[in-house]
Amino acid sequence: MDRSYKKIICSHLFTFFNFLNLAFFVLIVSVGSYKNGLFMMVIVLNTAIGIFQEIRTKKQLDRLSLVTRTAFPVRRGEEEFSAYPEEMCAGDEVRIGPGDQVPADGTLISGELEADESMLSGESDSVEKHPGDRVLSGSFVISGEAVLSAETVGKETYAASLSEKARAYREKQSELKKSLNTILHLVAWLIIPLAVLLFVKLYLINHTAFKSTIEQVVTSGVGMIPEGLILLSSMSLALGAFNLASRNTLVQQLYSIESLARVDVICLDKTGTLTTGKVIVDAVYPENDPESFKKSLSLFASAFSGGNATMNAVQAYVREQAGAEGEADKAEKAVYLIPFSSERKYSGTVFSGRGTLYMGASAMLFPADPSVTEKAHALSDGTGRMLALAYSPEEATSRSLPEKLQLLGFIRMKDEVRLSCRETLRFFEEQGVALKLISGDDPFSVSRIAGQLDMKDSDAYVDLTTLHSDDEIRAAAETYTIFGRVRPEEKRLLIETLQQKGHSVAMVGDGVNDVLALKCADCSVAMGNGADAAKKTADVVLTDSDFAAMPYVLNEGRRVINNIGRSASMYLVKTFFSLILTMLTLLFGYHYPFLAIQLTLISACAVGIPTFFLQMEPSYVRVKKDFIRNVLKAALPSGIMIAAVCIFLVLTSERLGIGDAAACRSLAVFVTAFIYFFTLIRLYPLNSLYRAVVIGASVLVFILAAVLFGKTLFELQLPNQNGLIAGFACIAVSVPLILFMQYLSDKTADWFRKLRKRQNA
Repeated sequence: MDRSYKKIICSHLFTFFNFLNLAFFVLIVSVGSYKNGLFMMVIVLNTAIGIFQEIRTKKQLDRLSLVTRTAFPVRRGEEEFSAYPEEMCAGDEVRIGPGDQVPADGTLISGELEADESMLSGESDSVEKHPGDRVLSGSFVISGEAVLSAETVGKETYAASLSEKARAYREKQSELKKSLNTILHLVAWLIIPLAVLLFVKLYLINHTAFKSTIEQVVTSGVGMIPEGLILLSSMSLALGAFNLASRNTLVQQLYSIESLARVDVICLDKTGTLTTGKVIVDAVYPENDPESFKKSLSLFASAFSGGNATMNAVQAYVREQAGAEGEADKAEKAVYLIPFSSERKYSGTVFSGRGTLYMGASAMLFPADPSVTEKAHALSDGTGRMLALAYSPEEATSRSLPEKLQLLGFIRMKDEVRLSCRETLRFFEEQGVALKLISGDDPFSVSRIAGQLDMKDSDAYVDLTTLHSDDEIRAAAETYTIFGRVRPEEKRLLIETLQQKGHSVAMVGDGVNDVLALKCADCSVAMGNGADAAKKTADVVLTDSDFAAMPYVLNEGRRVINNIGRSASMYLVKTFFSLILTMLTLLFGYHYPFLAIQLTLISACAVGIPTFFLQMEPSYVRVKKDFIRNVLKAALPSGIMIAAVCIFLVLTSERLGIGDAAACRSLAVFVTAFIYFFTLIRLYPLNSLYRAVVIGASVLVFILAAVLFGKTLFELQLPNQNGLIAGFACIAVSVPLILFMQYLSDKTADWFRKLRKRQNA
């Protein structure tokens, strides 16, 4: 929701259909048929409601987005403070760390880091940055810490033109948007030529009076315009985003709500999702001399001024063991640092004359010695995450491992598990949504944590370091539930594989190592306390970082899309019967069986009012595929039946003694209204008091309007005895025929579905 208020207003005002409605309004007013121009009031009201709803949603999301903004430590002269990127000035010294998106163009003056410049260069490989190197805004810090001297800030930066493109890495493919655009483009191409042809037929060929011709042309054109369809979809999506915002969920792309509704696989990162992200050192296991191990661990921890949650926990443990916080400051200064990287899964530090210390996953530090990993598993007690501390007498000058390492011991870390996730995981399993746990940690430890939360198939885990090709990883994608030792590129590969197998995949993560997967997923969800890179990439941000909110997020997406589908069918009924009637009028010269004011009455009471209120009701069933087919299947039977009834009345009104053209139009309005309300109940079965009240009130409004203003405003008259008989006969025939057409449609769809399965088998 990064559109300005001006863009929101313009997008609702300046649309093709608004201009078309305005043209029809000018035509109808020009011939003095003012009341038939009442449809314009509905258009104005719809537009105003749409603008109000989207602006209200934008304000709510803007307030919520402040929570996810990142402030950076800044030094300006002698003053130190926190500042947002837009508040920075040239010359500021800015401290940046893992997960940050670089806020300004500048040069590193201290520290080292690895940067992901894919948003600038298109290259996915990380780039090492050292003091004196230039760093551009828009890149992400993968690992390390540094101080940047800001040279270019704000709108003048290199990345200004790429603002927010990490989040908009690629335009999400929206079936809803694509389907609605297909319908609207088809209608748009038909309306104008049909209106022109109808004018020629009625006025130039049939010599119908000019005023009557204009009235029929305008009624035909207005009838074909699904005026509330786009409004309804944008308003429903905005309302969904507003509701989610009230639950501390920031929707950064409106159509991502649709993606949420269609998800059937959710990939989770363990840290920050199933766990709080808080870790502690639970125990240490020296390999030989405990005192030597303690000194080596203290020396390693003192080399880093800050870091991720794991490093912070190690530093806290060292301080606690030393008995004084200042103890670590007395240690020697490292001459070279290897910051932690999710690709390497280890970090290191070099001390002059002492060699190099490494800390990380045992499988990554000792890939050729599986006994080390086996020992780590044995010490983990099933829930701890094991780190190995290793030593090399060589002084590393690069980030590659030396040939031989000496194991000094193990550190067991424990994550704080979110027990509230147990119910959340159960909810998704009951909804038929498959869960995949993808982590950079040891799969055995991750499996035990998943087991604590009663996650289904938590013992089906695999260590991706044991898979030696992309093909093996693809084969494992659907076989396993838990994936450990996963590198960022492998996370992306797993998600792409699931998508290729026909799944709609959501990715939930919070770290910079999740960014590739978040970009690739159909819907990406980040935690509010996660890395800046993850939040900028994600479609949805859980600002309170609570995974337990995900069931509400999924249900809200389903509610919005299911209600849009039903409402779209109601709007398209009018489009279909108006299109059929217009073509028949062109071919056979019948008079159009409605006035514009009469269609306005039907549309407002049977479509506009009820769908406006019914879009707010719960509807949490799983979203069906083929949106456009489902919408058309629901709308076509009623549209065809209304057109058939109207043509029958036009052809037989004199023969049956129904009356003149005005009486025929009145009877057509009443029968059409009945079919509309029947369709409404068919799409919204009366299985709740709320539905019964909304639909009952809509029927009552129609009756009151017809009784109070029928003769004066809507040109309606009560049918005579013959008209009543004909009307009831039309209704009696219409209901079973609509149901029969629906039955045939369902059976045909089933037949084609089975045929496709046979062909694919």
